[in-house]
Amino acid sequence: MHNNYVHNTYVEAIFRFRGSIALIGLAFTVVAAIGLSNLRINAHYTNFFDPDDPSLLAHLELETIYASTENIAFVVIPRQGTVFTSEGLRAIEWLTNNSLEQPYTASAKSIANYNEVITKNDEITTRQLYRGESTDLLHLKEHVLNEPELLYSLVSTDGKLAVVDVSMAIPIGDKDAVKTAAKAAIQLAKQAEETFPSIKVELTGHVMLNHELNTLSVKDGITLIPLALLIILGLLAVFLKSISTVVLALLVIILSTLVAFGVGGWLHIELNPINIIAGVIILTVAVADCVHIFNDHIREINRGTDKTAAALASLSRNFYPTLLTTLTSATGFLSLNFSDAPPFRSLGSITALGVISAWLIIYSILPWILSQYQVTPVFIQSLDRVEQSYIDNIPRILTLPTMIIVGILIIAVSSQNSRNVLDDNLVNYIDESVPFRQTIDKVSNKITGFDRLGWSFATTEPGGINNPQYLQQLSAFTSYLRSLPETVAVSSYSDLMARINQVMHHDNEEYYRVPQSRELAAQYFLLYELSLKNSNRNDIVSHEKNATRVYATFKASKSREFMLMHQQIQEWLKKNTPLLKHPGSGVSLMYNDIGLRNIDSMMKGNIIMVITVTALLCISFRSVKVGLITLLPNSVPALVVFGLWGIFVSQVNLAVAVIFCVTLGIVVDDTIHFVWKYQQARREGKNSKTAVDIAIRKSIPAITITTIVLCSGFSILSFSPLSVNYIMGVMISLTIATAWLFDIFILPTLLQWADR
Repeated sequence: MHNNYVHNTYVEAIFRFRGSIALIGLAFTVVAAIGLSNLRINAHYTNFFDPDDPSLLAHLELETIYASTENIAFVVIPRQGTVFTSEGLRAIEWLTNNSLEQPYTASAKSIANYNEVITKNDEITTRQLYRGESTDLLHLKEHVLNEPELLYSLVSTDGKLAVVDVSMAIPIGDKDAVKTAAKAAIQLAKQAEETFPSIKVELTGHVMLNHELNTLSVKDGITLIPLALLIILGLLAVFLKSISTVVLALLVIILSTLVAFGVGGWLHIELNPINIIAGVIILTVAVADCVHIFNDHIREINRGTDKTAAALASLSRNFYPTLLTTLTSATGFLSLNFSDAPPFRSLGSITALGVISAWLIIYSILPWILSQYQVTPVFIQSLDRVEQSYIDNIPRILTLPTMIIVGILIIAVSSQNSRNVLDDNLVNYIDESVPFRQTIDKVSNKITGFDRLGWSFATTEPGGINNPQYLQQLSAFTSYLRSLPETVAVSSYSDLMARINQVMHHDNEEYYRVPQSRELAAQYFLLYELSLKNSNRNDIVSHEKNATRVYATFKASKSREFMLMHQQIQEWLKKNTPLLKHPGSGVSLMYNDIGLRNIDSMMKGNIIMVITVTALLCISFRSVKVGLITLLPNSVPALVVFGLWGIFVSQVNLAVAVIFCVTLGIVVDDTIHFVWKYQQARREGKNSKTAVDIAIRKSIPAITITTIVLCSGFSILSFSPLSVNYIMGVMISLTIATAWLFDIFILPTLLQWADR
């Protein structure tokens, strides 16, 4: 009874000074909300990594040494025929030249400005492959389709698709650069279609991918949050049949969301596709406490209690359970800080702030409102019949044989977790229904994709890249990459040197190999560079000429397959090319790597989360036995859902690592309310059977309403075009629904068994 006395004293003190406390709560909300002006959306792919992340540093190192791989790709698609027509080539040339005038452009390459290597008076020189109307189109087509550096990179084998690849110099930290560059590219593509009606121009590339993620993040924020809010308020109106309680719930939702995002703004947290959904989670979870309080408040009003006494009774009765559920929910969300991905850490922090804020707002502002305004609801009476039917039939349903069968089914389904396969390809984060994703898939099928790896092979001496042994090993590695079935295209310094060597020997194919002399190789490359005039080959050769880059693109594959392929490549390098040492880098590798690391780090977070929640429950219920029992109906549902997902879907991504922490923190709320009311009845001298009946009557209606509200709110995320949010929404909703089944069918039996 001590706990009841303590929290009754707290609530009575709040009611005694409710006016002043409400003003303090509103003042804090206003100050926090001012921080909203600091919020910015930044969906750049590097934001998924810590600044000192090894894979990010390796990637940025290559971006510093060589030309940036951040690009905008203008995809030229003839409406009829191929690109090897006068109109098609003029369009490609026009796009190439005009793209150089776009913001942040570093360079542009296409089949229109590609320089072929030729000899003139026994000297190396280059000339532009496309030279306007004087171009021999048959020669151009033959050269392009037989040039490894162009085929599968800038043009498809059937000639029905070509790419103008524009390298971008996006300043690090400039939050508006991606948006500016993308908008300029979109406008240029429209101008190209107007100038050349016979072609279509679509856009892809990493810069456009970042822009699309930004756009979809904003879309999620302005569509999913209002939709979730509308559905949740509608459900409250249906279940509670009271406009006043719906308005109060809306007030709690708005204020707690303002506080959470406002404090996030003060902390300069940047919004991204992951943490922007915190708004949906906050409004969904915030309603749960409201339902329990309003449910009791309505019952008191219907008994004839005056508004102030009803408010005091409902808030006192739910003070400790809602405080405990707030702590467990916040613990679940804060455990996301174990994630290796910063967006999930900020999602956890913002959502935890919102959950805590909702409870503080309920106990600072609602007391004054509830004591001033009369709530006149009519609670759904049909629930009473449902409760009685449930109480009468549960002993017949939950017999020992039934429990054994249920246990076997749970084990069988949970064992299918191993069927889930990690797939953290950044492109696959966007749903196939999005036009941008369709463009990427189209380009990937015809030319190349986003799965790219790069290696920088440095030498220990100036000009070491012309060492014959280095060139031979580089050529061997390039050939090895091309032999892999997953490889689409490879770009390498050894290819360039082999081509120059062949040209210097009258295009004799037998001489398509790297030069055998260091001096000859150095001379070849020097003459080649001089012939380029205003351009260079910094895409594959460092400025200091002491390192070269090999980069290859691969067919789309699952994360583990991609990682195994990368491991296989690294083992081949170590065994066959001792002069070539580099771990390999690329955006796809970075995401696959962090996906696997995130699972490992969140396993630690899950363990700490379980220990923390268990300790809270044991202390709160003053029983180790009860605290441990409550873990079963709260941890098993997530395992069951993962098993079902493995059976019917089997594909997961970065989001999967955080599902357990989030759901455990949420679903334990209903268990707490049930057990709390059960223990209250037991303390009043009721036997376990009667105590269960009382707990059912007092908590099941509210638990059922909160489950429907929570499932509806999280299921809204399934409408997101971003797969991370979609998977989170579906899996969390399924877990909450499964936990509800455990709470109403399994938990009562467990509590009675524990009290025998």
